[in-house]
Formats: sequence, structure tokens, C-alpha cells
Amino acid sequence: MRIYFLAFATIILAVFSYGIDNSGDYNAMKVKNIFDEDYKIVENLRKHTVIFDAGGELTSRSRVAFGKNLSFFEIVPNNGGFKPVPDNMWIANFEGEFWGRITFFKESYLHFRLRGLFKFEKESIVPMFNVEELYIKWRYPIGSVVIGRTYFSLKSALIFSGPLDALELNIEVPFLNFKTFIGYTGLLGLFHPWFNPYGISEFDRTFVENTNLLTPKFNMAVNEIQARRVFIATDFDINVAAQHINPYLLGQIDISSAPIDKYNNNKNAISTFHMGLNLEGRIIENFYYAAHISGMFGASQDIAHSTVDTLMSFAFTSQLRYTFVNGKYSTFILSYSFGYGDKDSSIAFWSDDYNQTSNKFYYYGKFDGGFVLSPILSNIHSVSLKYLVTPVDNLIAKFTIYLAGYQTFKFFPSGEVSDPDFKGASYLVGAEADFGFIVNVAPSFTLSVDSGIFFPENTSEFNPRIKLGASIVINI
Repeated sequence: MRIYFLAFATIILAVFSYGIDNSGDYNAMKVKNIFDEDYKIVENLRKHTVIFDAGGELTSRSRVAFGKNLSFFEIVPNNGGFKPVPDNMWIANFEGEFWGRITFFKESYLHFRLRGLFKFEKESIVPMFNVEELYIKWRYPIGSVVIGRTYFSLKSALIFSGPLDALELNIEVPFLNFKTFIGYTGLLGLFHPWFNPYGISEFDRTFVENTNLLTPKFNMAVNEIQARRVFIATDFDINVAAQHINPYLLGQIDISSAPIDKYNNNKNAISTFHMGLNLEGRIIENFYYAAHISGMFGASQDIAHSTVDTLMSFAFTSQLRYTFVNGKYSTFILSYSFGYGDKDSSIAFWSDDYNQTSNKFYYYGKFDGGFVLSPILSNIHSVSLKYLVTPVDNLIAKFTIYLAGYQTFKFFPSGEVSDPDFKGASYLVGAEADFGFIVNVAPSFTLSVDSGIFFPENTSEFNPRIKLGASIVINI
């Protein structure tokens, strides 16, 4: 009987003492009833490996540019309204994406992403669908293997960054990251060439849109003309003491001249080889640098005449970045870049039929030369200063503002640049000022706005161009 009494007393004491506040305030002492709604049993459940995860997003993107050809708007006679000039510079996309992931082990998974969109451009509405990603990533002790369709990039995103159907091997050991991949572009635009971003040659850009929901004609653009290129890359990243030494090689073979139905490339096939060195690192705390030089060699094959012209060029980019952590992460970025080009005005920039050696710099990534001008890094110098500040950064929202200024010059004053309006024999191209902001509201809303004004300095008419853009992303 004594044993039962002691056990009963112990249970009563435990229940009573559960709600005692040991802060010393006797009035704070209370008993929590197990029938109270706020009483919950906390269990440490074992977490299982995620087997399947899924999500999606809805996106609306739009941009408009006006001011070109010495005018901003023109009156529409029929309804008395107005439209920007030129009217083909207004584009809007409404997109939806769904993705899923099946995880086998930690960081080893099968991933897919489907994308559908309506593209509004000029007076047409174009429906599109694409398998944006479908790949397997397998992690092993010192690296990973990726097989399938996804986004690949060299450490220098200027030279190559974009989607591929590819095989990639990554090796990550102390002081060294090694990457090599081989991929093909010819199936990226299977459902529409718009999804193939490698429109480098004249032949790549010959597709004419036929699908239009505003007229009775409706044709799905399946397996139409698009870039058919094979990329082979090797990328070393030697990192020590906050410094990155990154030599790389990139080979690109244009196989569009192969006799395949519906392609019939009888123009020029562009094949290139890049060899470069990318340097990045920290100078002092919060102060970083980057410098990159790339040499390009290649050939432009004139298919119709069975001749080959030599391609030879190079480019250089550099950047200094400093961040004031205590000043709302205020960041200043100073950049200078140049791309070699052709000094002969008889060589049209967008033509591949040279019949002589060309110094145009080809690349397959992204270059920031201004939101409005958006030049190709060939036959230009570009100097820019960008300022970013994040006045709001908390668990609920993040708000970042940027201001940027660009000055663009020609490398050879008589040669052409990517914008055909600047044909005058002058070193000047133009100056530009950009402004934008990004708002992230956790966990599923992003708003970004970009704007810019460009002042030409190479034409007789000093007429500014204006460009506006916005996008809204809702994650599901």
C-alpha cells in the first residue's frame, strides 16, 4: 500500500508542478489542464527523406520601348488612339510553370519543369508550351553528375550560360572545382524556336511566326528552324585565400548544315572555340574584383559556295565591387568591358557572309551594357557605374533599388555595332541612365521594375530612347 501511495503522490506532484513559474512570483503559479485547448503534446517525430516535392509559379512580364526613328508615338487613324513607335517593341508574356522533384538520396534527384505561356507581340497572341527542365542529378562523395535538360553555365556567364540537353560532370575537392559538359541545342525549341536562345547566325534567325490566335490560322511551330549546335566545355576553378583562378575552354560546332528535313541551311555555319581566364577574389573586407579575358577562334562556312572564312577576336571584362554593410548594404559596382570587332564598314554586323576574315566576337551568355541599348559585346567599349541599396530586408519583405549609368564607345569608329542606327564614323555611341527596383514579399510574391533612357551620341538627331519593363511572379 505504501508503494502505491508514493506513486500516486508523485504523479499528482508532477502534474501540479508542470505549470509553476519559477521566477519567484507566487501569483504566476498555475496548473495547466490537459483538456485546455492550448495544451499540446510536442513529439519529436523522425523526419523522412523527401520523396516527392512539387510547386509552380505564375508570371507576367512586359516591356515597351519607344523613341526610335525620331518619334515616340503615332496616331492610329481608325480609332483615334496612339501606339508606341516602333510598335513591334511592345512585348508581354503571361506564363505558368509547374515543377516536380523525386528525391532518391540527399542531393540526388529527378527534376522536371513544364512551362506554358501566351506571348503578346504586336498584333498577335502566340501560345507556347515547353519541357523547360528534365534531368537527373546524382551526387557522389566528391561531386555530381547531371544528365538531361537544364541550365548550364561556365563560371564566366558571359561566354556561356543557358539551357542545354547535356551531360555534365562536377568534381569538388579542396581548392579545386572542376566542371565539364557536352550538350546539344537542336531540341530546345522542339515545340517553338523561341525557347532556343542561341540565335547566333543568320540561319538561326530565319524562323517566321505563323501561330496567331487573333486570326483563323493556327499552326503549332513543331521542330521548326532553330540553332543546332554542339557545345563542349571544360572549366577549372582553383580557389585559395578568397581568390578564384578560373581557366576554361569552350568549343561550339554548328551542325545546321547537315541535311535534315525542314532546315536546309544554305547560308553560313558558325563554329567557334573560346579559351579564356577568369579571375575573381577579395581585395579587402567587402571589396571584391573580377577580371576576365577571352580569345575566340573559329570559322564561318559558306555552305552555298563551299568556302570557309576565318573568325578571330577577343574580349575583356572587369569589375570592382564594394559594399557598405552598415549602410543598408549599399553596393557600388564599377565595370569596364570591351569586345574586339571589324573596322571595315563593308562588313554588316548581322551578316555572316564575310568572304574574308572577321573579327566579330561571338559568345553565348549575357552582357550588361544597359537596359535600353542592350549591345552585343563586339566593336564596343562599355563603362558603367551601378549603385544598389536594400532599405528593407526582413522576414516579411525585401526591397532593393538600383541606379546605373552607362557610356558606350565604338572600338573601331568606321565599323558597325549591334544597333544598326550607329553607322557614323565616330567613336561615340551613347550614354544611358537606368533605374529599377525589386520587391520580394515572403514567401511567394516578387515584383521587379526596370526603366532606362538612352541618349544617342552618334547621330545627327539627339533624340532619346526610353524603355520600360515590369514582371510579377507568384510562387505556388
